[in-house]
Amino acid sequence: MLASAFAHLDTAIAGSGGKGKTRQEARLVAIPLLKVSAGTHGEEGDKLLDLSEAPAEEMIAAPSQWCPNPAHTSCLRVKGHSMTPTIPDDAIVAVDASQTDHSQLDNKIVVLGM
Repeated sequence: MLASAFAHLDTAIAGSGGKGKTRQEARLVAIPLLKVSAGTHGEEGDKLLDLSEAPAEEMIAAPSQWCPNPAHTSCLRVKGHSMTPTIPDDAIVAVDASQTDHSQLDNKIVVLGM
């Protein structure tokens, strides 16, 4: 299960040197980059209906502020040009599978299995 692949990583980011610089703590989360792709209009994506069944090809570290639901978040590549320039061909997008309330998804970009 992908949830077991998540690890919270604590990383210290040191200042660039000099007096007056303080150490800052940044909390990172590991997000799996899945071996699946989403196809835009005119392109075919993978036929996998449940992203939790997809194998991860690698992990991506992201600041926890960018990922409020890391146990339900995964990344995948986009195939096609129909979303360019917003999402170019071969871009990596993050998918938060915990967001299922249709009213909260209005005017958002979503990944839909068909």
